[in-house]
Amino acid sequence: WPVWVLALAGCDRATVSPALLRQMSAHTANVPVVLNDAGSRTKLIPPVPPSQTLFRQKMQQDAMAVGKLAEGVTFFVADLQKLHNLLEHRMQQLATGTQA
Repeated sequence: WPVWVLALAGCDRATVSPALLRQMSAHTANVPVVLNDAGSRTKLIPPVPPSQTLFRQKMQQDAMAVGKLAEGVTFFVADLQKLHNLLEHRMQQLATGTQA
């Protein structure tokens, strides 16, 4: 697995893919803690009340978020169309008594 994954040891808030987690579960050697986020747990960050305006402002400031959201919506629409086509085809099979 990538070295950067081991470098995240000790950072509880990191996201690691399930595939890498499975690979790492077989790892038995000690891994030194490189990062430590314990200090961030003691800081009290006041909650920000959610609002659509604030969400949109923050979203527009993050080009990657905008791009990934658009990409996700595009893929969702494409998958929804595929599902619709599959269901339509299956319904026609059921209506005519044919199997493919």
